Amino acid sequence: MDCVTDGVNMAQIYAELGLEACSPVFSKLMQFRSQTNAFGNESFLKDLKNISINVLTIEIVLFLIFCTAVVVLAIKDHQQNRLPDNIVLPLALSGIIVSHFNLFISFETALLGATIGFFCVQTLRIWQIRTSSFTGIGFGDAKFLGALGAWLGYRSIPVLLVGASLLVLLLYLRRKEKPFGVGLGITALGLFSVQLAS
Repeated sequence: MDCVTDGVNMAQIYAELGLEACSPVFSKLMQFRSQTNAFGNESFLKDLKNISINVLTIEIVLFLIFCTAVVVLAIKDHQQNRLPDNIVLPLALSGIIVSHFNLFISFETALLGATIGFFCVQTLRIWQIRTSSFTGIGFGDAKFLGALGAWLGYRSIPVLLVGASLLVLLLYLRRKEKPFGVGLGITALGLFSVQLAS
């Protein structure tokens, strides 16, 4: 049922402003507006526009921070074949904290993403150790995918795994290198960019 305040259809206003898919904070603002009638329609719409700009700015800043951390980790994995905990763990923690404010994904989705991401790669790693001498996946990769899952959610895990595997295969065929973290990083950057743009 659409919310109508002072004869104005708020759902229609949200659609016109392009805010219908934004953070749940807008729903709370709409409820506050209808309950208190504290703002005139014109000033209320202006406030909504300002908030939408602020939310977008915050999301861009967080995206740039995410990209910086992922690029650094990919370079580390390529050059040193390691993914340092002092970057991976803060990346995972920050993803869960950001999700608490529903900026990109929900808190539950982030927790599921971190958990499923970590255990998926850890399971593959254990299976790999027991069945073959190929050592392309390390414990750092499990933590890295867990951190990416905290930012991108559990639905991104299959895409990250498939994309990373294909990229690692290409690297191995061309340069005899198999840094799984590089594949994860490149796939995550592309996926997050698409999600942010959509």
